[in-house]
Amino acid sequence: MEDRLAVISCIISDPQSVSVMNEKLHLHASMIIARLGVPCREYGVSVVLHGTQNEISSFAGDLGKVKGVKVKSIQVPVNSTSD
Repeated sequence: MEDRLAVISCIISDPQSVSVMNEKLHLHASMIIARLGVPCREYGVSVVLHGTQNEISSFAGDLGKVKGVKVKSIQVPVNSTSD
């Protein structure tokens, strides 16, 4: 399956969900290229990922199941070059 880059943005409206989100991010650390946490707790976090469409979609879906969390993602194909 084709590799992709993705950005997943999460708006966290329930402060109790932060620890669950951190656990899920830790479990998928191998896919995460960058993480941006906004220094205002009620706004959220964005992550940049590298993986297959299935891996990224599954991860975004998993994050979206957390109570008080809204998730949006975008994916683009990555051309692999072997020069």
